[in-house]
Order: sequence, then C-alpha cells, then structure tokens
Amino acid sequence: MSNLKVISPAENRLLVNLNKVKIELDIEEDEILYQLIERASRMIEDYTHRIFVKQGYQETLNNINKDKIILSQIPVISIETILMDEDILLSYDKFDAESGIVYLDNWWGSFYIMPVNKIIIEYTAGYEEIPGEIENACIELVKDMYANRNSSVRVDSEHIGSYSVSYGSTSILDKLIPHWRKIF
Repeated sequence: MSNLKVISPAENRLLVNLNKVKIELDIEEDEILYQLIERASRMIEDYTHRIFVKQGYQETLNNINKDKIILSQIPVISIETILMDEDILLSYDKFDAESGIVYLDNWWGSFYIMPVNKIIIEYTAGYEEIPGEIENACIELVKDMYANRNSSVRVDSEHIGSYSVSYGSTSILDKLIPHWRKIF
C-alpha cells in the first residue's frame, strides 16, 4: 500500500501554454481558453492516471519484502532520500526513470531480502517540458471543447442495433494518446 504526498507542487498543472492554443485557434479569448486548458489538462491526467508536470513527492510504502519498488509518479528525475524503517539508505542511485523502479541496495551492494515495515521516499518526478503528444492532445481537447462550448451534451458515438451512446471527449484521447495510460 502506498501513500503519496506532494511536497513541492508545480506552479500549475497546465499541459499546454495559452499562447500555443491562441495561435492554434486564432482567437484572443484568454479567460475562456485558460479555463478550457485547465479542464483539458485535468481530463488528460484523469484519462492517463498520470501527472505530467514536475513536482516533488513523498511516498510511503508499507510492508515491503522485495529488492525493488515501483514509485507512483514517473518519470523519476531524482531521488532525494530513502528512509527504511527510520534509517537512511545510503545507496539509492539505482533507479529506472521511465518505469519508476527503484532498486534497493545497501552500501555493500547486496540486495535487501528482509522485510521492511516502512519505506519513505522523497523524489522529484514529471517532465521538465511536457511531451509534444500530450501538448497536442490538450490542444485538440481545447479545440473540441471550444467548438462545442454552447452545446449542453456532447455525443461521441451512437449505435442503433442494441442502442448505445457515449458522451464526452475521451474518444479524442483514445485516438491520440492511449499508450500514455498508466496500467495498474
């Protein structure tokens, strides 16, 4: 079981800047565009189960009985500290940034095989610059929401046989960024 706390929050969690959207849409409605960017950014985070902006985290894991752990937020930029049952782990520089896997070595280089009651890790994760695919998906969502801003209901798909309907903008994300979804 993991407990995650943000200890150094980003200034904002927008996935694209206002100027890029204004250029793409060729409009100057800053307030509404900013609100749509915020909404689209949250939709992408919800869809992917990820936070893309760079932030500092403290993650607590209990009852660990492995030589490696997987952090909740990726990519991992740096690991500041690892506390294992209140003792600082001296060697913690082995980690895979993209997968969030941290290899738990002691200072002799051998793996921990004994159970650990609690590990507290402070680390920084996220992207210095939002990946282009994510920015583009956010722009496409904003464009879609702007175009449909006066519509109360948005139908993405509809079937006649055994009638089915789906609402929302997730079909755009299904087309553009399905491979960015975090699988639990």
